Amino acid sequence: MGLFTVNRAVSAEYACTVKAPLEEIETFLHEAGYDRNVLAGLKYRGDRADEDYEVTSWAKRVSGSPLIPDALAFWQTHVWVFDNQDGTFDLYAHYEYSSMNPTIAYQHLRAIGMDRERGVKEIKQDLIGDPFTHYVL
Repeated sequence: MGLFTVNRAVSAEYACTVKAPLEEIETFLHEAGYDRNVLAGLKYRGDRADEDYEVTSWAKRVSGSPLIPDALAFWQTHVWVFDNQDGTFDLYAHYEYSSMNPTIAYQHLRAIGMDRERGVKEIKQDLIGDPFTHYVL
């Protein structure tokens, strides 16, 4: 492994399409409790040669314990965004071991316990009832 990984997004990770400026999508994610996911592999869709790479990556980590800061939670919902080049963006997600906690780095890198369905469900739940919902196609 090098300093970073490159991973292909799969259709099971697709959550929704949003018609909004990228800045508004990022503001929504931040307000919903997501942080920029700087320790994420670079995602692409289709063939790697197409160079259709994500434009931003976010993660929500909740430890559920007063003794463990959220940044060191064991699990995270990882959301990443692709630009469709037509004013819309596709959101993809999965639930996985956190990339920030060094005690579970191996599980994260090997995608052990990854749950695509749960990640998609969680980002959709975050969208429900939010004023941002009217942007979702």
